Amino acid sequence: MKKLSAKAETAIRCIAMLSNTIWGLSHLNLCILYRTCVLPIITYASAIWWRKKEIHAKALRRVQNRALHIICAAFRTIPTQALEVEAVIPPIHLHLDYLERKAGICLNRLSITNPVLHHFPSAWSHSRYSTYQQSTDHSPKGTTQLLQIAAHTDHTHERVFPFLLLFWRKTHADYLNRITIQDKATKKDKATSDHLHSISPLKTSMNHIIVYTDGSQKVISKRTCRIGTAAVGFHQGKEIFKRKIGLGGTTEVYDAKLTGLVLGLKAAISSTEPLPMIHYIYIYADNTSAIASVTDP
Repeated sequence: MKKLSAKAETAIRCIAMLSNTIWGLSHLNLCILYRTCVLPIITYASAIWWRKKEIHAKALRRVQNRALHIICAAFRTIPTQALEVEAVIPPIHLHLDYLERKAGICLNRLSITNPVLHHFPSAWSHSRYSTYQQSTDHSPKGTTQLLQIAAHTDHTHERVFPFLLLFWRKTHADYLNRITIQDKATKKDKATSDHLHSISPLKTSMNHIIVYTDGSQKVISKRTCRIGTAAVGFHQGKEIFKRKIGLGGTTEVYDAKLTGLVLGLKAAISSTEPLPMIHYIYIYADNTSAIASVTDP
């Protein structure tokens, strides 16, 4: 809170330099500057730390009061409430409550596969076609700030998808059982055993290829890093191909994940030419967003 207040005070001092009553900015422009330059500083990530504590509101109220006196060119003896009305700026605690409610509504824009929803009752993870199905699950004992934010909305409310695809584009839901995304948090040992159990019939089958892909970053120095991706394929328990390439230091790990999927798929398709008995290719990756985005051929 002290850091937020200090940054905001610096911005207010800069605004004060532009608020000369003779040649300075107008009342309207000063309000715009406060809303765009100062208010985002003191309310940064407020949905996480705002718990209606008076000590937080008092620190931020002091910053806003100083800004109001500069905007309205008012004496210090003028009541703050009058300045808030004159500048059309609500009290800081009301604005923080508004941002918290706004963050709660934004939860309805998250995909049903988003890891954030896994911290809520299972009803939040229903498919979009069963959004209005009532659930008998109860929230876990105790509460967190995330659950308090979610209390401003409900899983039965309309789901909004702001980044809708064009109607001719396909998503992983259009492929039914051909693409499976499992991103629920499980222990490493159990996830390994479950995976080995699921691929045990594929390891001995002559009609299947199992492909693993991944991308990673290697830090060379504080300012230098290298990105790479690799893919490996197995048929009847034997390695039949292995590919790896470097992508330089200007790309991101997410780009490596996507490239790895393409690299593994191309290598698997090439491997089917000398092995005509192969009819199925199983690709495994550890990045949900990469798998979801590579669904439109």
